[in-house]
Amino acid sequence: MCVHPDDPPFQMLGLPRIVTDEADIAWFLNAVDNPHNGLTFCAGSLSAGEHNDTRVLARKFASRTHFVHLRSTKALPGGNFIESSHLDGRGHLIDLIRIFEAENPALPMRVDHGRTMLGDETKGYNPGYSFHGRMLALAQVEGMMAVVRDELAQK
Repeated sequence: MCVHPDDPPFQMLGLPRIVTDEADIAWFLNAVDNPHNGLTFCAGSLSAGEHNDTRVLARKFASRTHFVHLRSTKALPGGNFIESSHLDGRGHLIDLIRIFEAENPALPMRVDHGRTMLGDETKGYNPGYSFHGRMLALAQVEGMMAVVRDELAQK
């Protein structure tokens, strides 16, 4: 079982959120302190909260993470955010890949969301799920994973 952090990590329509930061994640995982009770580490949801450093969270919760969504965001004034390139933004994805590959090497990771690319806007895709944007994100993440695996092989 994996909990996915709230997306976005702040109240909407007056409804409270449950998992938005380090304290919430620790509370959830400690509520049933069992390795089967884990985290879906969504770098996008977590990076959207300016109060979070995804690298700190990854180091702390790598052993209880069962799945990773690789996505990055850029914070805007007032707590808003937008999707950013997987190579940029607050997600620090290459650092996350390094952390998870070193501490939990069999962990499944996948891209999550992609930016709208030329031609996608006429296809009726939901925001974040354009075909071309996700293919670009996949290429970026595969490149980062190749770099990290080469680094680990050289150690």
